[in-house]
Amino acid sequence: MKPTVSLTPYYRYFALVCLALTGVCVTGMFAYETLVGPIPKGTAFGVWFAQTLSSATATASRFVQRHRRCPTEEEKAKLARVSLGLATAISILPGVAIAAWVYVMAFVFGDPGYEIAYYVNRQQFVSLLMSLDMVLCLVIAGGMALLLTVSYFMMRWQYGSSARRMTGRLSL
Repeated sequence: MKPTVSLTPYYRYFALVCLALTGVCVTGMFAYETLVGPIPKGTAFGVWFAQTLSSATATASRFVQRHRRCPTEEEKAKLARVSLGLATAISILPGVAIAAWVYVMAFVFGDPGYEIAYYVNRQQFVSLLMSLDMVLCLVIAGGMALLLTVSYFMMRWQYGSSARRMTGRLSL
């Protein structure tokens, strides 16, 4: 079945909110590491969930404001599926940007500190890949599949609950 309304504007809105939150999170983490110290382990995992769910909340609120109703089950499923893909792709961007920055600084500008960092990080990555065996790779893949499945259902639930709350506010 086709959704009753076009969801493309909401995908764009989700992506823009998610990009903005990514920028804020990266800036905050940079400031924290510069001013306070190293960021505690596992913080990025919690930040990803918070960023994704808050983007979903903003998108659901926008949907309700525009259409004066909650999204249907089909619309929630489609929004959650596409939004999860967008959030995953957007969350990879800071890592790619950092890797590109180190590469450019090391080989375009020839900074020796960045060259050493590049080779050390590359060696650590290669040794990590070499130490993984097939069972561990399957466990990691299974964990990632479980994480994405749980994330999908959380997004779907978030779209529904946020839309119901917003509908309740608008009816008052």
